[in-house]
Amino acid sequence: CDVDQVAALHMWAASNQSAANEAFSISNDDPCALGDIWGAIAQAMDMKPEFRPKGFDTTAFLRQGRALWPDIIQKHGLKQTSYDTLTNTSEISILASHDWETRYDLEKLRQAGFDRHVDSKEMFTRWINHLRQTKIVP
Repeated sequence: CDVDQVAALHMWAASNQSAANEAFSISNDDPCALGDIWGAIAQAMDMKPEFRPKGFDTTAFLRQGRALWPDIIQKHGLKQTSYDTLTNTSEISILASHDWETRYDLEKLRQAGFDRHVDSKEMFTRWINHLRQTKIVP
């Protein structure tokens, strides 16, 4: 979920009576699954996407990434940023282990009056481009 979407929800909930004493789920507005946006994420990173329809365990992959990160920083002239700052390994593992067709719904929020929309493909591309431009990722 986009951080701007979370902030907008907090602002809306703090100023709307329809949100009083309610709990809401938040995600981007588009009803997409990880499989829908994986190709856009890979393209933004100049990579070829690999699809595993039933999800996968990222533990070994993320462990390998941690070991390689200092060399990646040096090779690409990136800002010194810790691997743990960039990755939430437990959240990534949870997301990657889901069936790629898991979808999230904001119907309760819509009925209460929250109407901000975020396109997930655009959001991921925007944030990846920002990280690349600021020399955080290659």
